[in-house]
Amino acid sequence: MKLKLQQLRQERGMTQAELAAKLGISKSAVGMYEQGRREPDLDTVIRLSELFSVSVEEMLGLREEPVELMTALRQYLAGQSAISFQGKRLTEEEIEKLTHAIEISAAIALKNKEE
Repeated sequence: MKLKLQQLRQERGMTQAELAAKLGISKSAVGMYEQGRREPDLDTVIRLSELFSVSVEEMLGLREEPVELMTALRQYLAGQSAISFQGKRLTEEEIEKLTHAIEISAAIALKNKEE
């Protein structure tokens, strides 16, 4: 069984080493999980699904769930210890303004697509 681990990790801009550190396992274990050469135990699968905010079924590749853009973006941003833009660390208020701007842009893009 091959987990959705690599895709989820890369979508969040996380390295294998960073993920390994968060889980308290070796980088090589993460690599083997991603390659399907080794399977994590149930506790690790649960921790991974919680870390990436997906169901265990989705983590195991048993079910694809559509992800709402803004929900996924907010979850991703909430999981980051610091976010910067052009070298400047963003405040929570600036991050909220950024997500709001993305939401407005997505709404405009969808409206234009319907026309």
